Amino acid sequence: MNIRKLTLVSILTAMTALLTLVYHVPVLSTSGYVHFGDSIIYLAAFMVGPGGAAVVGALGGVIADLLVSPVYAIPTLIIKAAMGGAAGAVYAKMNKGKAAAAVSFLAGGIILTAGYYVTDSLLYGSFVSATATIPFNIAQFVASIPIPCIIITVLKRRNVNL
Repeated sequence: MNIRKLTLVSILTAMTALLTLVYHVPVLSTSGYVHFGDSIIYLAAFMVGPGGAAVVGALGGVIADLLVSPVYAIPTLIIKAAMGGAAGAVYAKMNKGKAAAAVSFLAGGIILTAGYYVTDSLLYGSFVSATATIPFNIAQFVASIPIPCIIITVLKRRNVNL
């Protein structure tokens, strides 16, 4: 990993933790919450690839969860790393176009939703009751799409090499 990439991963990790901590809305009676930190994980997938995005997701997410909702820290470490890694891998494999971004968002959203569904099922002892959190995870996934799209569009217009 070169200095540029390491610097980007560090900055994006801090941004992920910050957007997760500052702008979050608690979900129902669970310990979970909806936030915008995932936007930065997708941005990392597009800017630094699957490995860097996995680190950004894992570290940024776990830092926030340790401070806000520690019961989710270990699942978040795994889920967000998988989410960032998968989104980055899909984007790279599909040659980094708009279709690649759309499929990357979808891959990340599926991992997010399925991962937290399983986590909530185990935490609350019921696959049925965990279904109540699915719409919130889908909302978080959908809300995470505009920010990286806007940032990537601006960077490309300014001829920033991604």
